[in-house]
Amino acid sequence: MTYISYLPHPPAKTLVDGDLELSLPSPADAPALAACGADPVLLEGIWVSGSPPAGDPYVWACARIEEFLSGWRPPGRPHGATLAIRERDRLVGFVYMSRREGCALELAYGIAPPERGRGLATRAALLATSWALEGGGFDRVLLYVHEDHRAGHRVAAKAGFRQIERVVSRIEHTAETFVQVVYVRTRKRDDFDST
Repeated sequence: MTYISYLPHPPAKTLVDGDLELSLPSPADAPALAACGADPVLLEGIWVSGSPPAGDPYVWACARIEEFLSGWRPPGRPHGATLAIRERDRLVGFVYMSRREGCALELAYGIAPPERGRGLATRAALLATSWALEGGGFDRVLLYVHEDHRAGHRVAAKAGFRQIERVVSRIEHTAETFVQVVYVRTRKRDDFDST
């Protein structure tokens, strides 16, 4: 079963940290996304959710952007709502946000391969988390990081998340299992008891 999620409202304004911005994906992002779609190496790491291009990369890019925007209205989409990450107006990644039980938000992010290792994921996670806790109506934000993903654990720590548990997840298509570490950030660091 696929979990469908949407968020009822995006941030009222662009989220900014110096030259890094988070805002709704736009048709203006299509050429940059299409360029990545035309080169399989530039899609490494599943930073663009959904299926890879099966035809014209520009058509694929436009479809991805429309799908990302659909997470901001009912019925939503499997990965929830999406914000584009831009550095100096250049698309460098995406932040994915899905509502979970209660007032919890699951956050995921992806940075394009050539842009990795420069702290962009941490800055984007901080911006999205601050919005979720201060203006998005959520009282906690969760990150699920594969146990072997060292960079993901560094992002969680640098963005002020704390580890609360380990969970075994299963890929439905292959029945393969893997362990994820769950991290949380709350409005007040001491108002959530770890389990």
